[in-house]
Amino acid sequence: RHAPARPARMHRRALRSLATARTMASAPCFHGKSLSPSYMAKYANRDPPLPPLPLPALSQSLGSFVRHVKVLISDAEHEDVRAAAAELLMNEGPELQKELEAMANRGDGTSFIERYWFDAYLLGRAPIMVNEVPFIHFRNEDTATPPEGSAHVQCDRAARLLSGLDDFITSLDNGSFPVPDHCAVPYTRLFRTVRIPGAERDTIATHEHANHIVVMYAGSVWSMERSVWSNASACRSALESIIRSAATREAGSGIGVLTSQSRDVWAAGRQRLLEHHDNAKSLEKVESALFVVCLDGPGGTDLSDVCRSFLGATAEVAHDRWYDKSCLLVDRRGRAAVLMEHSVVDGMPMLAAMECMYEKSLALCGDTGRTAAE
Repeated sequence: RHAPARPARMHRRALRSLATARTMASAPCFHGKSLSPSYMAKYANRDPPLPPLPLPALSQSLGSFVRHVKVLISDAEHEDVRAAAAELLMNEGPELQKELEAMANRGDGTSFIERYWFDAYLLGRAPIMVNEVPFIHFRNEDTATPPEGSAHVQCDRAARLLSGLDDFITSLDNGSFPVPDHCAVPYTRLFRTVRIPGAERDTIATHEHANHIVVMYAGSVWSMERSVWSNASACRSALESIIRSAATREAGSGIGVLTSQSRDVWAAGRQRLLEHHDNAKSLEKVESALFVVCLDGPGGTDLSDVCRSFLGATAEVAHDRWYDKSCLLVDRRGRAAVLMEHSVVDGMPMLAAMECMYEKSLALCGDTGRTAAE
């Protein structure tokens, strides 16, 4: 077992991390324009304006850290941490606090913590599958009349959920969605957004005018325009056609599994794909999509099996995921979930979208009044 780090060493590591953050902060997080200009204008003009996140005093931040870390380390290690905090408060700490105060007082509508939020995600080199990409399970339905496990059950539920997604996106795009009590910026990044792997740092790209979705099934990828997927009947027919088509040919390459690799490995693989014209065009179609729909097999009945399947932690489904984008997952039994790319959005905006999707899907089959997530 390694001996606990001494306070001076802890300081040096912290300062090295801060120096790295300062260096990487010059790299842009976002490519492309902001989404939903009508909604952004409504958010920017909210009355009263959303108060900025308060910056605690340095002594308060250090005291909170010392207090909360106690349950994770030994008594001896905790004394080292306490000494390190006291030394930081007397030496470099006030200078670093002044930098944070300057960031907090910029007056540009952003939070002082925003840069570090994106650093925590975009600088990470580990695979984002499981580590950073959670799923949220829709409540199961008991209203389906066709036999459970049929393609019709799967495609019907996916189509009804997508109809609700169309309603939600329309409300964002035309500015009619109510401004929430919390920060609304993440709502503009729910859709048409993709995480791009980089050699040292990932970036986020947005495609403001994209309206197509991509469907992943049996290792292959299909594109579907909004005029089709926004109509539940037309979408259901198109999804069933995809399943029939896949049954007549060999399984696809399952290129989506590359997004489950470490970020540096995936960045190198993506660069090789871009060197081929046809691959580059296909990649652009996936990355610019409004959303991804993944059609899974029947999966297991045990809750642990369902969770592993939705996360993509089995060979059967990992090829039909695109972890750099948020995905709607629907299996052959009609169970559904959203796999959420977490670097640009937290749970509350996605839950709002899921509630709209769920309520519309129930309305289309004559059942209402239940909450979406389990």
